[in-house]
Amino acid sequence: MSKYAFQNIFGIEGFHIAWYGIIIASGMVLGLLLAMREAKRQGLYKDAILDFILIALPVAILCARAYYVIFEWSSYKNNPMDIIKIWNGGLAIYGGVIGGFLTACVFCKRKNIPLLKFLDIAVPSLVLGQAIGRWGNFVNQEAFGNLVANPNFQFFPYAVYIDASKSGTKQLSFTKVCGTLLFLGCSFSCVAENDLMGNYLLPILLDMD
Repeated sequence: MSKYAFQNIFGIEGFHIAWYGIIIASGMVLGLLLAMREAKRQGLYKDAILDFILIALPVAILCARAYYVIFEWSSYKNNPMDIIKIWNGGLAIYGGVIGGFLTACVFCKRKNIPLLKFLDIAVPSLVLGQAIGRWGNFVNQEAFGNLVANPNFQFFPYAVYIDASKSGTKQLSFTKVCGTLLFLGCSFSCVAENDLMGNYLLPILLDMD
């Protein structure tokens, strides 16, 4: 399977749109819609989520890049201009989450919104986006687990086919995210009518790897 949904757009050599980008964008849009729906239910002002995302998104991207560069510094110390070449890849979700959290702290303080309440609105969207984004990893044939040698266990979602291995491969990311989403679904059902805050912090911490 090609990593690109569209290649050489408008006849421009090298101007491609990757499936990974489409999948990530889809996860972001669905996450945004989920957060806006929950924010309305929680009584936040109409454009709270849009106001937040306009600030949080660029901050998260910068932090995700910075985190990656810091931990891969040996690849950049001799070519510092490569740091800005984000189109070559190199974003770490940990950095993005840190950037988003710091933005949420400042945003909630300025807008007088309880931080834990806001995180309860935002975290499920983050988990949903990550779960969808894992399919981007599959298209790129990356971030997969150990080889599943037993044919009896070579079935989805326990295993997915990886071209490089020529065999079924255990994909820990899929099973873990599916489990987290199931937990979140149960949490939505259980706490929909109460005012508890901080319900979704544990699932996202368990899922962030």
